[in-house]
Amino acid sequence: MGVSVDVRQVKEVGDKLGFSLTAEVSSLAPQANATTGTVGNDPVIRQNKWDSTVLIPIGKPTVVFSSDDLGDKGKLQVELTATRVE
Repeated sequence: MGVSVDVRQVKEVGDKLGFSLTAEVSSLAPQANATTGTVGNDPVIRQNKWDSTVLIPIGKPTVVFSSDDLGDKGKLQVELTATRVE
């Protein structure tokens, strides 16, 4: 499984942080043959990509991305905490 997070155009807006966020989650799933129960030769790539402008409070953990898990019935969340660097 791979996770890629790209943050651009970061700027402080009062007591919040604004930025452009792209998150991509991918994984490989075995391809099973329904007749024989064997795994096929070609992998199946599952991918979920999200792109948005985000405004989050500084110093407070905030969920910025949430989706169904690609491999099961669970959920996947990306949580960020913006911290000022003096």
